[in-house]
Amino acid sequence: MQRNVSPKQRRQLRAKVMAVFGDDMERLSRELQGLLADDLVTAFLNRLTVFARIQPKKRLYTATKRSLNP
Repeated sequence: MQRNVSPKQRRQLRAKVMAVFGDDMERLSRELQGLLADDLVTAFLNRLTVFARIQPKKRLYTATKRSLNP
């Protein structure tokens, strides 16, 4: 269940990440800031995909069961 994100939406997400974490990333070069922002967007989108996939199985993934049966 991969959600397709348009290039425009991806740029918007990247801009929001830069706005939120810009102060923390200012020590990095512009190139590294861009790479980090893009990596964070990719990780976020991948995590959404994983959660969307396991949501129907949420009864199988309770906190107790997850800690006892990884």
